[in-house]
Amino acid sequence: MKCIYCPIDTRLNFIQVSKLLKEVQPLHVVCPEQYTQPPPTQSHRTDLMVDCLPPPMSYRRAEVLTLPFKRRYEKIEITPELADSLVPTEMKPGISLATVSAVLHTKDNKHVLQLPPKLPQPQPGKKRKRVTDDVPELKPTKPLLSGSIPVDQLVQTLEKWIRGTELLCLKAYIVDN
Repeated sequence: MKCIYCPIDTRLNFIQVSKLLKEVQPLHVVCPEQYTQPPPTQSHRTDLMVDCLPPPMSYRRAEVLTLPFKRRYEKIEITPELADSLVPTEMKPGISLATVSAVLHTKDNKHVLQLPPKLPQPQPGKKRKRVTDDVPELKPTKPLLSGSIPVDQLVQTLEKWIRGTELLCLKAYIVDN
């Protein structure tokens, strides 16, 4: 399925747009409401509206659309380096889960998950940056939590940032499964 956004060329009249839609034979046409109804002052002029099969779906400004498209899954390839870095943990018998930090590259409708780029190591001895050595700033990735989280370790980590009185309030909301 291809979804194509084609703004209506204002140089075309309604007859030309209707002919174009008959030639293309789209499965669905979505257009503003004013193109699907004749003008209020000339309600007898049905030639001043988009005519196509199937009938176009109309929308108004700031309206949320529910389109009749069926969603489907896309095939995504994983690079061998990323696959080697995955560490699955067993959540339930027969069900394993692994957190993935990756970059999705899409080209020609082919999707590939790759390892995120590594942070550039600062080189000692250089005092000035060269213009040719500019590398985009990359933030270090933070580890993601999954599964059961040790409550004691969480409380110790929070104590670094939270004062003792506020920590007591927080302890009441921590539930250990």
